[in-house]
Amino acid sequence: MKTMITHHRLGLTKCRLRNISLDGAFVEVKDFRVAVGTDVDLVLKVRSGQDHSHCRLSATILRVEEDGVAIKFHDLDNRSYQVLFDIVYADHLKE
Repeated sequence: MKTMITHHRLGLTKCRLRNISLDGAFVEVKDFRVAVGTDVDLVLKVRSGQDHSHCRLSATILRVEEDGVAIKFHDLDNRSYQVLFDIVYADHLKE
């Protein structure tokens, strides 16, 4: 799944989704220098059959590490929450 993180000052940055739950995620991202407490959006390119769409999840930075950031989701609308639920549930089925 293609993943990007966006911030109004830094623009859109490609990243790798390492872990995701209904509450938040950890994304690997290089040279993304933001402070804890900063609001960002996680943008996921979601595939449904042959169609693709983008889902934008509002989040706040909880932790900054050398290789990425931990984020906590907030203010998700019903569609975004359903997409997130489907992603998390599908990942659990693979285990």
